[in-house]
This record gives sequence, C-alpha cells and structure tokens, in this order.
Amino acid sequence: MAAGLRERLPDADIAVVPVADGGEGTAEVLCRAAGGIWHHCDVAGANGATVRARYCITTDNSRAILESSEAVGLWRISPEGRDPDVASSFGVGEMLLDAARRYVSEIIVGLGGSGTNDGGVGMARALGFRFLDSFGDELNGRVSGLLRLVRIVRPSTLRLPRITIAADVRNPLLGRRRRDAGVRDTKRGRRGAAGGAGTRACAFS
Repeated sequence: MAAGLRERLPDADIAVVPVADGGEGTAEVLCRAAGGIWHHCDVAGANGATVRARYCITTDNSRAILESSEAVGLWRISPEGRDPDVASSFGVGEMLLDAARRYVSEIIVGLGGSGTNDGGVGMARALGFRFLDSFGDELNGRVSGLLRLVRIVRPSTLRLPRITIAADVRNPLLGRRRRDAGVRDTKRGRRGAAGGAGTRACAFS
C-alpha cells in the first residue's frame, strides 16, 4: 500500500504501521506499539504436548498481551495430527494464569489461529472450572463429551484481571449468522463423527 501511495503521491509523508487481526503476530505488533518485555512459560499444546509459549507485559506492567495461537496454534500441529475432538485450549488457560500472577490489570488475548474447536472448555478447565455429567463425574476432555455436560462448577478462589479479546470476525454460535462448523472442523482436521462435534456439543450445553 505504501509503495502504491508513494508512486501516486511522491511528496506524501507516509507512516507505515503493522496491522494484526488477532492471530499470529498480534502480540508482536501490540508489544512493539505499547512497549513491553517478553515472558515465556511452558504450557500444554493443542494435543497435550508441552510447548514453550511467550507473551508480552507492557513496560508499565499494566497489561499482558498474549495469543491463543502461541499455545494451541494450528501451526503447531502437523496435518496428520489434527483431531478437533481431542484438541484442547487448556494451554491458553495456563498462559492466562501465568500472566495473572504478574499482577497486571488487563490481559488482551488474540483468538485467531487456534487449532482447537472446544469452545474454550479446555481453557476453563485450566482455570479450575469443572465440567460434570449427570452422575457427577468429570468429563473426559474430548469435545464430543460435552454432549453429556449437565453441570459446570466454578472455582471459588479464581481471581483474574479484566480480559479483552482480540478478533477480526463475529461468529455467533447459533442462528442464521452462525459460524460454519463444517469449514472450521475441516480446517482443524476431521475424523469421522468428530467433524462438527464442537458446535453441536457447545450448542447443546
């Protein structure tokens, strides 16, 4: 864009500013703009393997800026290893807890680029929420298991700062403008009945 403007307006004063959409690169852009320091933590990737993720704390220590894709990004999973029924956002919750321990007043979370389709249930489990079936037993963590969800137990000691999400789309779960679960599950990998389970389970819950 800058090159095109310079060609037509050679005397224009142009300032080039990076833009991000909530996916990969969002924390980098915001950290550079606000000024900050990178911190690292070991968290669970989408398929459960430990990964090294990073997030930014602004220099005034008021905000943490993180990306869900750092922990559970689709880029971390090989095409043959993608299974939307198993992939979990647990690592995002671990990142939130790590950032909250630094006493920031706000956490900004970029949602794009995730390799999960669990509606944030994995993230909530990392924060201490419990998801129970009709027998009072904990669900097994699979997305399809949410179809048996009867009760959610909130942790009594959870304390988090204000959380702001960064996303470039509005995708309602249900209704005429709902997200296209088939497309999203195919992107994240589909195995038989697992395709679309995320939306069906979350809608049922």
